[in-house]
Amino acid sequence: MLSRLKFPANGFPLRWKIILVTCAIVALSTTSISMFYYTRTVQNTLETSVSNLAGETHLLAARFSAQYDHIKNDLSMVASHPALRDIASGNLDEQQASDSLVDLMTSLMLVRSEYTQFRLIGMTDNGKEIVRVNKVGDWIVPVQPAQLQEKGNEAYFQEAVTHAQEHDQFMPHERHSVVFSDATYNREHGRIVEPRTVMIRAILPIFKDSHELFGLLVINVDYEQLLASAFENLQQENRIYVVNQAGDFLSYTPDGAVSRLEFHDDYSAPLPTAVYRAIAFTADEGQILDTEDNSYLMRVHLNDTQPDNFLGVMLQTPKARILAKVKQTQRDSFLLMAIFVLIAAGITLVVSTSLTHSLQTLTRKVMASVDDGKPLDLVVTSQDEIGTLAKAFQTLTDKHVENESKLQSILANVGEGLIIIGEMGEIRIYNPACERIFGYLANEVIGQNVSMLMTKPDASVHDAVLLRYQQEKNRRIDWTGREETGRRKDGSTFPIELTVSEILVQGERLFVGIVRDITERKAVEKAKSEFVSVVNHELRTPLTSIKGALSLLRSGALGYDTPAAQKSLDIAFRNSQLLGRLINDILDIEKLNSGEAFTKMGSLDLTALVRESLESNGPYADEYNIRLSYAGETNPVYVNGDNDRLLQVLSNLLSNAIKFSHPGSEVIARVRCDAAKETVRVSIEDSGSGIPEDAQEKIFNWFTQIDSSDQRQKGGTGLGLAIVKSIVELHGGTIHCISNEDEGSIFYFELTTHKKSDRSADVTENAATHT
Repeated sequence: MLSRLKFPANGFPLRWKIILVTCAIVALSTTSISMFYYTRTVQNTLETSVSNLAGETHLLAARFSAQYDHIKNDLSMVASHPALRDIASGNLDEQQASDSLVDLMTSLMLVRSEYTQFRLIGMTDNGKEIVRVNKVGDWIVPVQPAQLQEKGNEAYFQEAVTHAQEHDQFMPHERHSVVFSDATYNREHGRIVEPRTVMIRAILPIFKDSHELFGLLVINVDYEQLLASAFENLQQENRIYVVNQAGDFLSYTPDGAVSRLEFHDDYSAPLPTAVYRAIAFTADEGQILDTEDNSYLMRVHLNDTQPDNFLGVMLQTPKARILAKVKQTQRDSFLLMAIFVLIAAGITLVVSTSLTHSLQTLTRKVMASVDDGKPLDLVVTSQDEIGTLAKAFQTLTDKHVENESKLQSILANVGEGLIIIGEMGEIRIYNPACERIFGYLANEVIGQNVSMLMTKPDASVHDAVLLRYQQEKNRRIDWTGREETGRRKDGSTFPIELTVSEILVQGERLFVGIVRDITERKAVEKAKSEFVSVVNHELRTPLTSIKGALSLLRSGALGYDTPAAQKSLDIAFRNSQLLGRLINDILDIEKLNSGEAFTKMGSLDLTALVRESLESNGPYADEYNIRLSYAGETNPVYVNGDNDRLLQVLSNLLSNAIKFSHPGSEVIARVRCDAAKETVRVSIEDSGSGIPEDAQEKIFNWFTQIDSSDQRQKGGTGLGLAIVKSIVELHGGTIHCISNEDEGSIFYFELTTHKKSDRSADVTENAATHT
């Protein structure tokens, strides 16, 4: 039956998925149960093993503790012997007391095979030995007085003396503590004795009745023999390590073999991992975690006054041996699980084959359409759920193909860069125009964070904005015409104009960015700014000299007082004034662009300012036979602003109205307050020829003039209204124009009012922000 089944190239058919899901559920269920019981069994087995190890470790540690207790007891017994007390007090013949002490030391060394020396060292003569008994082979030999050595320079001697003076000097004899030295090679006369033997020294201080330190009672103990003796008559299935604080260790294997002592200054092989972990273990006792073994360690502290001098006893059992029976049970459970899965697979195969016949027919038709590249044409005959599904699929496919074709055509042909990102900044759509702008292909950026197209500072700001956006409740992003800096694939940067809007697609927020490379536009603006700056500064100096000379000539100081000469001088002087205004306008452009236009901000009366401007422009109006009048508010109206700059706005609007009005007409300046909006409107009305409707939106642009012969004859640079608009907007206001041809024009601007007692607004900051 399996040989007749055909699988599509891209995966299993539905019935096999049903079979696999069923088998997976059965396998998962049986595996979960098996693993649950296996895990619990392993856990309980290991916990029991650790508990057993802890008990055995305690028993073994007691053995080692007993070994050290024997040494302490021997020292205490000798220290309490009358002969030693007599030597310390000098009451009897010293030789007789020494002989008695030698006999006692010899007796103890015959019993303790690990003892190699027993000595009494005095404090005088640089720590010279008073009594000494050596073990030589199987013989115990007292050392003659002439062969006694000075031990005052030995480290163990100095440490023991310091310890005794700090801890034992004023305590009763029976409470004097035994000090154990670090393990070192045996030394005689300052040199290591061959063959080398690792020794520890048990030291008990001897004090006189006056609490003056008399000397030290010292036993040299063969360290390896001491540790090995604890394993005598021991039967253990565990591996044992005995490690001291310095890293000296000795091990015991389950076959009863005891290794030689490994001395920390002379390891014969790399340090075993178990020993390393035992040294690093900081607790007094506990389990040492390991993937291969169960280990338990207990520290035996040799002396209450030497907390850092200890002997660690560690028992170790391989987990494999502990879990051998548990593993066998697990294998049996897996076999049973396989049987259940096979049974479930057989039953599911029969049932799923009968259920999926119609779906197989539908699938073959869809796959044939995909392979041939032809439109899908499903012939639906069944009226069940499969038939309904086929109809819906046909309709959905047709709509999807149509929409996809439209979208791809739009994205491929749009002239601007189009990027769509998700809430986390990942790029979803990246059109061909973006490939030309940034140099990245679409497959290089799709799925990446959009910050890869930004400079590092902008990328940091962008990430912070996205994070803040995700945390805000009433969130909305709508950026239009922002100028930013982009980064190309080659690492170069360039200016871009960015418009970002937010859309909601199937409950997901996406951000659509329109990108325009404005490198050329910026270059043109920069060139224009540099040109304006150079021309402005090059013209001002000679113009000042020309105006001064013309003033002298007009005054008659140089003798040119004929009517013809005076008329020519008047023409030249008016044109120099016109050129001066042009240069001043250019300077104003630079100041507005650099944010340096406002220097004297404060509260001022706008009605008084309008009246002052009307008065100052009176002579100019007389030249054109124009009447100036005021209408509106009679009470003061206060605004925050720069007095000189607002006078410049009013003078510019008035001079334009005068210049373009018919002789004998009237120019009216009106001031009206709106208390509800807390704003004031200032309007300048003339009765001139008006402004064409198509030009009204452009007259506030830089270097813009109405292109008519009559207008051209009036003169001008095309900068005045642009400067006026910038000054008004930097004051937080707006300016507009209402005009009909042959009916005159009304230019008006609106500002926010305030009470005279209010503090001045920080317009300088507002100006800098707009610039």
